[in-house]
Amino acid sequence: LIEGSGWVFYNAQFVDVEFSAGGQSESANYVTGGAANLDVPAIVYHLIPVVLLVLAGIVVARQAGAVEIGEGAMAGATLVAGVAVLALVGSFVFTISQSAFGSTVETGPPLVQSLLFVGVGYPVVLGAVGGAIGSQL
Repeated sequence: LIEGSGWVFYNAQFVDVEFSAGGQSESANYVTGGAANLDVPAIVYHLIPVVLLVLAGIVVARQAGAVEIGEGAMAGATLVAGVAVLALVGSFVFTISQSAFGSTVETGPPLVQSLLFVGVGYPVVLGAVGGAIGSQL
């Protein structure tokens, strides 16, 4: 259950889940993929990390006392330090490994995509946007 929740969270940030076995791999996205069977529109899943990171950027900029837009953006972008670590840990926590009939299947978010999108891209950009907004409040 926890792995599936993590997969959806990573999928919402455009990181696919990768299925690897015997040198072969396939990937899927449960939010945007054709097999997605969601109760709410996919856009809602995509907006959750966006809203959370912008709000966190606002809070960081306010706590840092930023009054200029550039200062706020820089303060908000520092979210990357914590989020990158969580993305790295999550890429391992949300990976499962199952063995059957002499073969092992690993399923989870790929490490590089996780770090680039979830760990760096989203928090830098959205934290900076939130920080810029927070500096003007």
